[in-house]
Amino acid sequence: MNNIPSFAVEPSGSLRLAFPPLRIRFLVWFPVVWLGVFLAITYLAAARFFQNPVSPEILPLAVVVLVYGLVLTLLLVPFLWQVAGKEEVEISAQGIALSYDFGLFRVNRSWAAAGNLRAWPEVAHPMTRRGVLRGFGLAGGTIAFDAGGKTHHFAIGLSEDEARDLARKIVMKFPNLIQPPPAGPLATRPSGE
Repeated sequence: MNNIPSFAVEPSGSLRLAFPPLRIRFLVWFPVVWLGVFLAITYLAAARFFQNPVSPEILPLAVVVLVYGLVLTLLLVPFLWQVAGKEEVEISAQGIALSYDFGLFRVNRSWAAAGNLRAWPEVAHPMTRRGVLRGFGLAGGTIAFDAGGKTHHFAIGLSEDEARDLARKIVMKFPNLIQPPPAGPLATRPSGE
């Protein structure tokens, strides 16, 4: 899929990977068109509202403006991800840290005990939450690891072959990630969240 990550080896010996988002043009242009229609409807509603006397047709128009505004709000996260999103992974002997940047927003997660790193061509049913988010390029990934009693994924947009090659290279640098992690909820949150 040519979603080539950038690599950096930190002085501490950790490996930092940055994955650009899987670009879906529809998710960039649809909110822009939706915003234009929303602004036009809002202008019409405001023009009718300030008429003397107020016409009774304003209520259905207000409902349309409210629904359009709600849908526009729901489209904000996929739009920010497509325009300014980035997935970063830092892998070290101490564990794995995932970070998702959405323009102004950032979500961080880290695990001190992670293992069983492998390529995993995730197939999510399109009617599940993960399947819907994966359709927007917001969830999933083709590299998986186990931590905290769950399987976590990263590397959104890599093909199965690219993921297999990258997982092999990571495991060669950090052989402790081959073994399954110890059992139990060991997910940790960085301070400041």
